[in-house]
Amino acid sequence: AWQRELERITIKPNDVQRKTIFYTGMYHMMCAPTLADDANGQYRGMDQQMHTLAKGEHNYSTYSLWDTYRALHPSFTLWQQERVAPMVNNLVRMAEESPKGIPVWPLAGGETGCMTGYHSASVMAEACVKKIAGIDWQRTYAAMRKRNMDDDYRGLGYYRNIGYIPADKEEESVSKLLEYNYGDWACSHVAEATGHAQDAEIQRKRSQNYKHLFDDKTQFIRAKMQD
Repeated sequence: AWQRELERITIKPNDVQRKTIFYTGMYHMMCAPTLADDANGQYRGMDQQMHTLAKGEHNYSTYSLWDTYRALHPSFTLWQQERVAPMVNNLVRMAEESPKGIPVWPLAGGETGCMTGYHSASVMAEACVKKIAGIDWQRTYAAMRKRNMDDDYRGLGYYRNIGYIPADKEEESVSKLLEYNYGDWACSHVAEATGHAQDAEIQRKRSQNYKHLFDDKTQFIRAKMQD
């Protein structure tokens, strides 16, 4: 089974050290997300209830999304494309089942809430832009939109209302702002694709919120208090 997966990519030249480094990295790329459903199609959902999957579907866990949205999941669209729709559909189910909303860092049927942002939206948007088949985009956008437009989540209220997150009101204010900028940009593509042009316009405009914390003098993004 491993040989089949590793043979998907062949590298040249035939340098043993480079091959060892490359295929070790490729192996690590395959260690997660992990399968988390039983042989009979049952799994424990994010609501801690038992659910049964449709035939051919899978439930996954160990989505280290803050760590993997930048490169790992985009790479899957190139060399593991058949796994992309099942993973996106799984993230949508998680968003619908979880009392904590769209997945951030789900592990073993629960939400750890580890790291900032909500980068399951990034994984979804990647698949949408690349036109991956087998995904209900209206349903997917509904899950994305709830976090992006409605949830009062970790400073998102300040982000929407005043254009930045005050450092005296919310920890990790600058990091969260920049993650939410990317979340807006990602969501805008799916909003556009699903006919929500007004949402997309709002999201694209908000994705420029980093400008509210950019200091022209130092050329750095800097934290700011509410006053």
